[in-house]
Amino acid sequence: NEAHYSILKQVQLVHLDDLCNAHIFLFDHPEAKGRYICSSDDATIFEVADLLRRKYPEYNVPT
Repeated sequence: NEAHYSILKQVQLVHLDDLCNAHIFLFDHPEAKGRYICSSDDATIFEVADLLRRKYPEYNVPT
């Protein structure tokens, strides 16, 4: 249902390994202050579904 997902305009994505590396870096550098953006990509829920559908065609990914 497209209307159901309309509130998810765009989401930010980050690989778990990259997020863990960022945390390790910040623990090793206590002088680092503030917030850090770890995401390099934005995607809509429909783009994520399309990616999953193409990568895993054996699964029924809803549209």
